[in-house]
Amino acid sequence: MRILFMTILLLIKRFDVGGAENHVCDLANSLIQKGHNVILVAGKGRQAKKLLPGIKYFPVELKDMLIPFHIFMLARLIFKHKVNIIHAHQRLAILNACLAGFLTRRKVIATVHGRSQYDLRHFISRQLLSKVIFVSKKVLKASNQRYSIANKSVLIHNGVKLHSAENISPAPFRLCYTSKINKPHFRFLEFMIEKVLPQLKQKYPLLELWILGDGKRIEELKLLADKFNNTVSSNCCNVLGYKNPVVSYYKGASLVLGVGRVAMEASSIGVPVLSVNSKRMGGLLDESKYERIKDTNFIDTNALVPSIESVMATFEEFFENRQKWEKEAEIVKSKIQKELSIEQIAEKIISLYNEVAETDNSYYALPEKVFTEKQLNETPVKSN
Repeated sequence: MRILFMTILLLIKRFDVGGAENHVCDLANSLIQKGHNVILVAGKGRQAKKLLPGIKYFPVELKDMLIPFHIFMLARLIFKHKVNIIHAHQRLAILNACLAGFLTRRKVIATVHGRSQYDLRHFISRQLLSKVIFVSKKVLKASNQRYSIANKSVLIHNGVKLHSAENISPAPFRLCYTSKINKPHFRFLEFMIEKVLPQLKQKYPLLELWILGDGKRIEELKLLADKFNNTVSSNCCNVLGYKNPVVSYYKGASLVLGVGRVAMEASSIGVPVLSVNSKRMGGLLDESKYERIKDTNFIDTNALVPSIESVMATFEEFFENRQKWEKEAEIVKSKIQKELSIEQIAEKIISLYNEVAETDNSYYALPEKVFTEKQLNETPVKSN
């Protein structure tokens, strides 16, 4: 029997910037809009400002050494709010969810956003999970070979919040790159600024690069950008820091560079995308590539490492045939809007919640006072 209105506990360790963090925030908002109750336990971060009213958000910094405390805290939340399903993201959140679910006899679903050998590395997690959602078909297949979880595995793509495609006015030679400014992304941006931009600027004098995001290497990146700008005597490379919503900046770009969620968000409003990061030069996104990279979370896993030659050739192809690639971007936009809106993806996830719940209807009729009232009250939980 389908449960019309459920209480879902969402768990994630980090809640600042990143693909998993954005997905959980959008999923929580979609679930609450569909009439479900949402309890969110996550670290402190800027995603919290985007949560809709009605979501009960508990900022908790999950740590390995505090697992016993956190399990008890989660158990109290589960009983207090009569949670039906636990849905966890990221390694430590998944482990805590499995242990709390075991103690409270609640079923647990996990989403693997990255590598399963990290997110599912604990044997306990793999044993106690009822279902494992993969956002990449390639990771799903590899995980089923590595672990005995084929009967639990399901592919559900990440969804994206759809924004209005109106008021798009791209500058003719503006590139936009969005990411955490960590070591891998800094390495690629360093390559772009030192090796590629000098040649691009010479060929296209109006060229500019916007960089959105922040992280440990942002100050170093700003120095690198300032050095290049001084060399060319123009404000060509702009490190803008964290921006929300980023979509408003994509609307001013002629080409967005990135993979994963960046590629999805830009494509969803019809802005051309170059699938590229420090490890893979996937090329310009068009209809022929869409189906393949959709199944790998918008990362071209077969692509080669970017080189000066391959990057330059791709930029030249785009700028020389701009109208062609803008038309391709419109086709990809229509596909994403039809298949990958967060509302559609949330419905698939809700169906999975119900499938798990239906396997044992007595699951939710168990006595709630597994712990004594005194024990539960000894662990205060505060909502922000």
